[in-house]
Amino acid sequence: MIINDTYLKKHSPIPLNFNTSEIKPMVNLTESIWLRPLLGVDMYDEICQQVKDDELSDENSTLLTDGGLWQMLGVAVCYENLPQIIYHVSEVGLTKGSSENSESVDLKDITYYANHLRAQLESLKNYTVKWLMEHADSFPLWEPDESFCGCKKPTSCCGTNATLQKPEPMNIVYTTPKKNLDIR
Repeated sequence: MIINDTYLKKHSPIPLNFNTSEIKPMVNLTESIWLRPLLGVDMYDEICQQVKDDELSDENSTLLTDGGLWQMLGVAVCYENLPQIIYHVSEVGLTKGSSENSESVDLKDITYYANHLRAQLESLKNYTVKWLMEHADSFPLWEPDESFCGCKKPTSCCGTNATLQKPEPMNIVYTTPKKNLDIR
């Protein structure tokens, strides 16, 4: 795991007093969804091992901070764990959090927030790709897999033409109904 609780709370919309133990098991999954395709397996494994051994290279440390990888991961963790943040699975089933001082949100609010997080996430991903392109000589292991953009080499289609990626239709959890616009 590349991120700990301190950096997760620092680089995500998750509040400082949030109990991250509920979403912590999903961080590895989030890294597999967002970081492995972007970095490639070899580079991702190298960074994970360096973090685990507490021997992070200067280049990888800079990637986590200046390259925006922690910021991207923080937003990705919030985005991927939105259902676990909003809803709770307990012995009585699925429940929605509420208290005397708060009001539960509806699906429209959740959809807005999820779309907002997704836009931020895609922007941060594009920033990280462009940063990696500018510093490619320092990252010989960087080779995103084909699922990232359809190419095998970061110097081809990803290059400086990296653009906002549309989410796969099968991965969209929340959708808003489209209004039938009658244009006459």
